[in-house]
Amino acid sequence: STQSTWESLSHAMWCALLTLFIAAAAHAQCVFHIPAYGSAGRTCYEYDLSTMAQDSTVYTRKDSYPDTYLVSVPCRNIALPQAACANTSCPVLVPSNMYQLYGNGGCISCGDSSFATVAFLDPSDPTRGLYLKSGNGSICPSGSDPRTMAHALYCNASAPAVAGPVGLIQQGTPGGYLATGQTPVACPKVVEESKCPSPALPKPTKPQLDYQALEVGVII
Repeated sequence: STQSTWESLSHAMWCALLTLFIAAAAHAQCVFHIPAYGSAGRTCYEYDLSTMAQDSTVYTRKDSYPDTYLVSVPCRNIALPQAACANTSCPVLVPSNMYQLYGNGGCISCGDSSFATVAFLDPSDPTRGLYLKSGNGSICPSGSDPRTMAHALYCNASAPAVAGPVGLIQQGTPGGYLATGQTPVACPKVVEESKCPSPALPKPTKPQLDYQALEVGVII
């Protein structure tokens, strides 16, 4: 069911956040590098979505209500559909990777293509695909958190390289939207380890620095 699908993805997403690395991503080319750690050490996975990012198609999809959505592939935004948003009651932010259309001329910006979260779709198996999440959507109603959206891209070697989302747009947590796709460009390849970002070293706190200075003073 839609709910169980969302719950299973949400579980995987939360697991991913525990070991999340912000990818060293060349967003203009839509290429992402994510490291994984295991018994064999550190492995760098590359997801090259540059072929998909060349697709300028604006796809029309539905959710279960059914509201209509205008959605682009990852790394591309859609120009504001002025006619569709003429009577909107929410601030419409542009550009946007996805718009939700409702009522008689209303729309909501779901999020743009500046992905704040880039993670494995399944932390236990990087070959399953890629998860991309963006914020920067409409704040509606006033004072709420910005809308967010995500692409869950499943690795499917036999699917078209360029294609829009499949199935329904799913709404999970309030203000969150999920577009699901199947594509061979979500099948990663292992590349040289240096292409992946290194985890940032923690900075020592002031008490730790003070203690270090005291220890050095005692030794001297």
